[in-house]
Amino acid sequence: MVTMHGAPGWPDTVQLAESHGFNVQLSDQPGTPTQFLTSGHAPNEFNATNGHLGDPIYQANYFLGNGAIGTVTTNPPWETATCLPGYQYCTQYDGALGTFSAGVSGDRRIGTSRYEGDSGKVGTPEINNWYPIVGTLEPDQVTTNPTGVHKSGYRTGTTTGAMTETYYSVQATNFPWGFTGHVSVLFWGFARATHMGWGPGDSGAPVFARTTACGVYCAIGLQSGGQGSQGPITGICNAGLGCSVVISPLSAIEQGLHMGRLNPRTTP
Repeated sequence: MVTMHGAPGWPDTVQLAESHGFNVQLSDQPGTPTQFLTSGHAPNEFNATNGHLGDPIYQANYFLGNGAIGTVTTNPPWETATCLPGYQYCTQYDGALGTFSAGVSGDRRIGTSRYEGDSGKVGTPEINNWYPIVGTLEPDQVTTNPTGVHKSGYRTGTTTGAMTETYYSVQATNFPWGFTGHVSVLFWGFARATHMGWGPGDSGAPVFARTTACGVYCAIGLQSGGQGSQGPITGICNAGLGCSVVISPLSAIEQGLHMGRLNPRTTP
């Protein structure tokens, strides 16, 4: 869980929570410090600003008073001029890059739940273990495996599903924008995994898989959103096989951020 707090217009008692994504290192700059990935829509949404920068990121809860672990430093604005009619913003990726605060470092591994959720169920909040990341995968490299896609989010833990669409568009016509506003956004070129549980706060969560060629776990991308019926109290998708997760592929995030190759591997 990572949080943002203090955006203009929001009550001081409110924070926006999402999930810590992959920790990465720029592959074309060996020896550079590890940085962290999380969703780009969260700082934009919270501040009602396209391409917002400078948000302190807290882990886990701002109100615990533990200080910021880092700051959002790379978050290119979404497109406006080239969008289809009816959309104020459009984007082919959903990711922002943050720089850790002095004295804070990030481990490039994946945490999984003690008991993983499948068929649209949630996983347990307790962490089972931390596992190495040995490479990266494109969404179409895991389409033949019915239960080969996983995500670890703070709200629903580790959940498992099937990669069913590798080039998918999401039409968010009522996307939150600040404390009271809304805008229309078209997310296109994303992937989608079905019968995968999710809940509010899972945005930015790492999505990963294991294949014969991959070995342990390989990074696919970040969770950008979810679809399916949500519980009225928890907000967690309770539609079972009708739950699905929208994924921003890592390769698309790399192209959008214009920072070169982002290396999530545990070893260089």
